[in-house]
Amino acid sequence: MRQRAANWTGVAAGLVAVLAAVGADAPTAPASNTASPKVPDDAFTKTVVPFTQKYCYECHGDGAHKANVALDKYQSVADVMKDPKTWETVLDKVHRHEMPPDDADAQPTEQERDTISDWIDKQVHQYDPTNPDPGRITLHRLNRAEYSNTIRDLTGVNFHADEDFPPDDSGYGFDNNGDVLSLPPMLMEKYLAAADKILDQAIPTDPIVRRTYTFPAALQETGFNDLGADAAGWVHLISLEEGQVKITVPVPAPGEYKVSMEAYGEPVGGYSEKGVGYRPPDMSVTTVPEAPHIALRQDDTTLHEFVVDATDRQKPGTYSWEVGLPAGEANLQMIMARIRGGANESVYLNGRPGRQQNGLGWIKTLSVEGPLPGAVTRFPAAQLKSSLKNTLTPEGERELTEAGEVLVNFNVATAGDYILRVTASAGTAGDELAKMDLRLDGKSLKTFDVDGHVRRVLPPGTRVFSGHPSALALLHPVPMVYEFRTTLTPGDKILSAAFLNPFVDPNNDDPNLRQRSLVIQNIEVVDLTKPFFQPTMTEILRAYFNQPITPDNKTTRAREVIAQFARRAWRRPVEADELDRLMNLYALADKNGESFEGSVKLAMKAVLVSTHFLFRDGVPAATAIAGDQPAAKPVKIALAKTPAAPAPTQPLGVPVDEFTLATRLSYFLWSSTPDDELLNLAEKNQLRTHLTEQVQRMLASPKARALVDNFAGQWLQFRSLDTFEPDATQFANFSPTIRSEMRTETEKFFEHIQRQDCSILDFLTADYTFVNEDLATYYGLPGVTGEDFRQVSLKDTQRRGVLTQGSVLVLTSNPTRTSPVKRGKWVLENLLGTPPPPPPPNVPVLDEETQLTGTLRQQMEQHRANPTCASCHARMDPIGFGLENFDAAGQWRDKDGTGDNPPAIDSSGTLLTGESFHGAAELVKILADKKRTDFQRCLSEKMLTYALGRGLEFYDRAATDKIIASLDQGGNKFSTLILGVVNSIPFQEMRRTEPAPATSPDKPADKLAGP
Repeated sequence: MRQRAANWTGVAAGLVAVLAAVGADAPTAPASNTASPKVPDDAFTKTVVPFTQKYCYECHGDGAHKANVALDKYQSVADVMKDPKTWETVLDKVHRHEMPPDDADAQPTEQERDTISDWIDKQVHQYDPTNPDPGRITLHRLNRAEYSNTIRDLTGVNFHADEDFPPDDSGYGFDNNGDVLSLPPMLMEKYLAAADKILDQAIPTDPIVRRTYTFPAALQETGFNDLGADAAGWVHLISLEEGQVKITVPVPAPGEYKVSMEAYGEPVGGYSEKGVGYRPPDMSVTTVPEAPHIALRQDDTTLHEFVVDATDRQKPGTYSWEVGLPAGEANLQMIMARIRGGANESVYLNGRPGRQQNGLGWIKTLSVEGPLPGAVTRFPAAQLKSSLKNTLTPEGERELTEAGEVLVNFNVATAGDYILRVTASAGTAGDELAKMDLRLDGKSLKTFDVDGHVRRVLPPGTRVFSGHPSALALLHPVPMVYEFRTTLTPGDKILSAAFLNPFVDPNNDDPNLRQRSLVIQNIEVVDLTKPFFQPTMTEILRAYFNQPITPDNKTTRAREVIAQFARRAWRRPVEADELDRLMNLYALADKNGESFEGSVKLAMKAVLVSTHFLFRDGVPAATAIAGDQPAAKPVKIALAKTPAAPAPTQPLGVPVDEFTLATRLSYFLWSSTPDDELLNLAEKNQLRTHLTEQVQRMLASPKARALVDNFAGQWLQFRSLDTFEPDATQFANFSPTIRSEMRTETEKFFEHIQRQDCSILDFLTADYTFVNEDLATYYGLPGVTGEDFRQVSLKDTQRRGVLTQGSVLVLTSNPTRTSPVKRGKWVLENLLGTPPPPPPPNVPVLDEETQLTGTLRQQMEQHRANPTCASCHARMDPIGFGLENFDAAGQWRDKDGTGDNPPAIDSSGTLLTGESFHGAAELVKILADKKRTDFQRCLSEKMLTYALGRGLEFYDRAATDKIIASLDQGGNKFSTLILGVVNSIPFQEMRRTEPAPATSPDKPADKLAGP
């Protein structure tokens, strides 16, 4: 049955043709004078010329032509139109306050800047706000987040596209930009494999059978610096770099599996007291003989540790252990780990804690058998109760630092044999390991020494010898599984894990050895009286098969099921000829003896690899499935081309159909496919009339969390926070846990503004944030206890909005110090929308200018004395100085540096536009008051860019102007911003498919970036 299904997948791949021209040029913007009103010459002579004479001729007129620009040569509008690029530069410089320079004789007012900018915009771009251009349509491939969410909502399968697909490129700051979401052949192959994987899980058609997989060790992946295999196929391992053999095995169903290895060991040879590393048997070895220990791990969790006592390769041992594995692919390793515990905890070599083993291990084969009888029920830490308060960590674990226990209630239906498992790790301190007592209904079953360790840091002065990432592997948490087999009687039970021996040593030189703790990841109960789990159809897809199937009605029922599924997947009704071609696949599988479910599943796979599913916005109907086309000849789609410019009175855009509107709306707010309510309204042509209430419904849905993850994570850039690491020596209080909590703070802050419909100005000025006890202590905020994040006041502090949250402060700093330049640049780019130009060539970075002395502020002022640097730094540095009281790890400080008498921080500054401030609170108030329009425009443009999936062009200014006006009228509410985007012309309409204009503006190439 499985082989037949695989063959139908090949048939589907041959019958489903894919767009060959996904990057086809889209219609461009009209630029003909016939499409926009002509600006009269008298506006140029009465407004533009006086402006340039007063503010520009000092450098660019009356004989001066700095940078080869002389504005006095432009005597009419015709002269301007002969050189639009120069005037686009003028517009950019004036708008960004780069010109006139701050040392000019006179500076224009904001009103004068707006007037000249508006004139250039309308004249050079021929921009007509009364007849807005909705912009080009970009064929938009679903990115990884959109694909995963769509599959979840469509099939009920949690598919992790970030694990199976390559990273998406980014354009204009977001990874949902259609211009950079290409479809390389490799990705198409992954889509085909993913469709199989997803639907095999959603609609299991083959019974799960017990089987054994065997893996020759010599053919498997081994660890860094391992010794490899000999001629007989034996792989030999030492613990210097924790040698290992890795396998990946398919797990058809969650349950019990037996993992075995064929191995033997040499009691000596892996370590010599005369030196570290492998020593061949014929060399002098003086260490005490020691049977090798080889641990079985799944990812970073140790499932069991074997003592390899067989010493003869002619009579090797077979070492086996039963483990519980989830469905999917299991990454298993046999690893020769360091010896941990007691005095060995303070031993470091190559950045790895623990003593090296004396022995040498040899492995020839690994095997996995299963599933075995036994129904596995796993209780993650979040579902466990604790006798102590607030023990849940940001990673979702239960951490006990005092004597106490975590417990779970479960029911035993049938008397018989059971396995009770606890996955745990421990913090180390003192002379003994953490002791965990496994209890049933309060009675002790067994006490374990827990040597699986929590996350570690390199102690001061410790170096990593190899420099390879694997050398840091044991700094990551490595929990272990502890189990007990017993016979249980029917009834309700309480299973608990108790921490018996808390201990602290706060003055230990090694920060990893200061507190003994017990950390519980999960508890499992395995009922050995039951057979292994047989997967069933997901609840979502089961609803499609909710009527009896008989030989007489199965074809009709198949057509109904496939039509329902394709409608949801393609986000629109399915045409009759499209459905006919899908039914051809069903009929082919049915004819060859496939089951009803298997036959329908083949057609569904074709739906999931169709361009109607993989792309949105712009794919014409009835083109992606070509039942009569040869497999090697994909169908090409020719996009409608835009001929000559329309008449001046004709609108440039037309409304998109309501199914397209539903799709745009759902991928904007949910990063997922429209639900039935949206599609049903679209089918009745009633979505537009209910648009406001639908937006409110969607924002209230849990799926609107996608705005936090995908919009906020890229706008505020905390997606990349994990790549930033403040120097551990200078910032000892910073830890991976603190970094995770900083990200949570910003996520919860954004989500609060979204859910509570707060003012978008709270992003700048909010005197509240969201912290737990750990992060509050790190920030120095009193009165916060417990692990749960809650809203706290920031009054009487200098922290305000996102700008002073740890996530932003860390990602805008260098590892060893703050960076006023990075912080100022971040504000200009992400909050004000006025990014500085790139630095001129051959200008050294601050750290390379060794002649600079004094505090960081004094060094920056010396750096800015260079006229080449001053024009940019005068805009960035003052903003960064306002945040100098926050160090590179996000903590408050009053002094710059350490020592006997470090200088006090000077957090004052004056913006290029003249506003002065002292400290972060005054700075953000200026940004919210004096720069409010800049912030409104910046956030509106970023939200519109994200919603459209394309970069904004000059003709989108009408939309952003309207959004800003609505914000002013609507109290700057978050929902007002969202509705402004949804009701905008670019979101609601598409460009009329009339003849294309003769010319179009150049697309700014510098706005497209890689991943």
